[in-house]
Formats: sequence, C-alpha cells, structure tokens
Amino acid sequence: MGMSIDMAPKIALERRLPQPEIAFAVFTSNYSQALAEQFNFEWLHAVRYDEYECSDGKLLSERIGSVHQSSKLGARRL
Repeated sequence: MGMSIDMAPKIALERRLPQPEIAFAVFTSNYSQALAEQFNFEWLHAVRYDEYECSDGKLLSERIGSVHQSSKLGARRL
C-alpha cells in the first residue's frame, strides 16, 4: 500500500494530471484496517456488520462470521 501511495504523484506528473491530494478506500476486514492504520489513514465512517441487514433479511455478520466486525471508510492526505 505504501508504495502505491508514494507512486501516485509520480504517475500524475508523467500523465500530466493534477497532483492527487487525498487517498481514500473502504477497508472491509481487520487485516486491511490494521494496514490502513499503519499508513496513517483516518476513519471517516464505520458500519458494523451486525447492524447491516441484507436484502434477504439476514445480518451481514451472519453471512461472514464474527472475525471481521465492521467496514470502515478511511482517508489520508498525500
């Protein structure tokens, strides 16, 4: 992830695009959320899987188990 973040300004320069100012993503597992924190992402919003109901009436947490408990929207300035 760090390499991709570092490459963004270089790619923009090569393609004559505006310099990116922010990176954002949705982190859906404990593992990706831990990586995001290592790269200084700030959490903008979170949705707990036990609060999200699928179209068939089941909670998302019932579908994916108890290991991963939320999805988080994160962002960081570049």
